[in-house]
Amino acid sequence: MHDLPDRTLVDMRRVNWESIVTSDAAYHVARHTRFPAVAQLHTHDFAEVFWVDDGRATHDVNSHRYRVSQGDLVLVRPSDRHGFRFPADQFTITNIAFRAEVITDLRNRYFLGGGLPWEEDDPSLRSMRLTPLQLGSLQDLGAAMANGPTSRLHLDRLLVEILLGFERPVSGGSELPMWLQHALSAWRTDPVAMAAGVGGLATIACRSREHVSRVLKQKTGRRAIDVLNDLRLDSAAAALAMTDQPIALIAVEVGLANLSHFYRLFGRRFGTTPRRYRLRKHALIHPETEE
Repeated sequence: MHDLPDRTLVDMRRVNWESIVTSDAAYHVARHTRFPAVAQLHTHDFAEVFWVDDGRATHDVNSHRYRVSQGDLVLVRPSDRHGFRFPADQFTITNIAFRAEVITDLRNRYFLGGGLPWEEDDPSLRSMRLTPLQLGSLQDLGAAMANGPTSRLHLDRLLVEILLGFERPVSGGSELPMWLQHALSAWRTDPVAMAAGVGGLATIACRSREHVSRVLKQKTGRRAIDVLNDLRLDSAAAALAMTDQPIALIAVEVGLANLSHFYRLFGRRFGTTPRRYRLRKHALIHPETEE
């Protein structure tokens, strides 16, 4: 998201929860494709999350303007004053609205120590760039919510999925700038980018390789390649535990096609070979295979 200069907007209006639902529904879901050329600013007494299914536009929020495009997800607080400025081309979003007290429930359940994204003042901390896989998953959930009972169970399923996407990809990653956190999350789901290493991360982040390496070193105290190798090994360990894929294929998919290098890094990180790691993880189901 890029902050844009402010412009004149139409008068703000307030939308109430009772005006958009007619029953005890836990949420309201809709897909929007038509927007005015000038942002219709509004506020409300409920919270929202939206993602961009297609196209691009400008999101006006709290006197700031940001470009949003396909794959952007944005969390909206009840107090936010926001609206869209619609360009000439196609623009489609899916919007989920829900009662404000749900945010309090999420904080009490998962974020007693702070860090609930919906409560961040900086709009950039309440947005993320979805990978194609994440966008497809949320689109499927949104379609199921539109066609099923509007229960709190269905809402919680979606919100937990979204909040997991805001988790920091690197230990201590709260110190990383948001653009780098988003890039790291996208990088570890893209086999082509993982194979390209720091260069692949720089491409996703739209920064130079040197800048990405410098920021990672400043914030983590480690070389960029070491940070990325740990993420690769985490993905490999998960695949070993959760799939029957050949070890050589797993190594390729996490960007470590040199098998001897993969084994060396894996042994240094986990203190065992990939095969023994898999056997240990599968021992509960197949105890006879444990060595």
